[in-house]
Amino acid sequence: MSMEIRIALVHNKIMPYREPIFERLSERYDVTFYITDETDIETEYPDLNLAESGLASLFSELRQGDYDVIIAPEYMTAAAWVSHMGGQLSSTPVVQWTEIWDVPTKSSMSNKLNRIGIYLSSLLGTGYIVPGTAQKKYIQDTVGNANIFTVPNATHIKQSEANSELPVSIPDSEFLILFLGQVIERKGVHTLLNAVESADLPADEVSVVIAGGGNEDYIESVTEHAKNLDPSVEVVGWVPSEQVSDYYAHADVYVLPSKHDPWPLSVVEAMQAETPVIVSNAVGEAHDLVIEGETGYVTPVENASVIAHRLETLYSDPELRREMGLNAKERVSELATYDEMESGFADAIEYAVRSSRWLVT
Repeated sequence: MSMEIRIALVHNKIMPYREPIFERLSERYDVTFYITDETDIETEYPDLNLAESGLASLFSELRQGDYDVIIAPEYMTAAAWVSHMGGQLSSTPVVQWTEIWDVPTKSSMSNKLNRIGIYLSSLLGTGYIVPGTAQKKYIQDTVGNANIFTVPNATHIKQSEANSELPVSIPDSEFLILFLGQVIERKGVHTLLNAVESADLPADEVSVVIAGGGNEDYIESVTEHAKNLDPSVEVVGWVPSEQVSDYYAHADVYVLPSKHDPWPLSVVEAMQAETPVIVSNAVGEAHDLVIEGETGYVTPVENASVIAHRLETLYSDPELRREMGLNAKERVSELATYDEMESGFADAIEYAVRSSRWLVT
């Protein structure tokens, strides 16, 4: 579009993987960022146009109508509804950015509240930005036809080669199974350990690394569980971002048996590193990036026996692992990049501007 577009982007915080897309949007449009968690953001991100973002000041700013588009944060937050109300009072189109979707492991009450939120945001907003197919289908099932723009989250973690040893005490093995992420109950780490325990794998050729920080009680229970397994298992704790790619590069398979995960970047990172993945069907990428038998495997939630079978298949066939890894990288390179994110945002923003002008004329 020829004229400059002014955008108010409201978000909870600027995570490292968000910074590249925020910088791209700033280069393309006139963007003011309202970040509700203001801890040190001015010193960390001096190149972004940051504004005061307390709820009262946010509402005051948005209701004045100084923007062409408002991008609202996750709809189950107060800042989202302040964004929608400001948009209503200023006749500014609001695009809702959401990653929430319906999975069986969530309570029926939680799912009902989510659907109410989606319905209300459909009445007040112009469209939605979502990371993938699961979220898009969830919105369509709730409100019917809607203007939905897919923006798959990309990662700032760069791929590295496995040219050094990992900082772990377990011996190097023929087949390394990796979990890397938050070690919390929702991620299903015990399901992975149950799968390793039941799989027909030679203990002296297999090792498991559980990496990541999380809930201390849950980490302790995972550590105790790991002690009873025959293949070597090490729970290594939090991994610095500069070491993350090393773990993926060394892994033969990445496993994420989550009970609910909208779009975990660990899957994108593993696939980018040419590592086959095994994910549950409650992981967002299972519906977009993971092609069964080509880039990885999708398993039912909390089904250790299916994970065990997939581990056996991958262990027994190194050539399959190599081929799936190459396919995985190609898939991510096509669908989950900052270029794709920028394009999706641009489509959503410029559609909202066009819609607003049609209404005015």
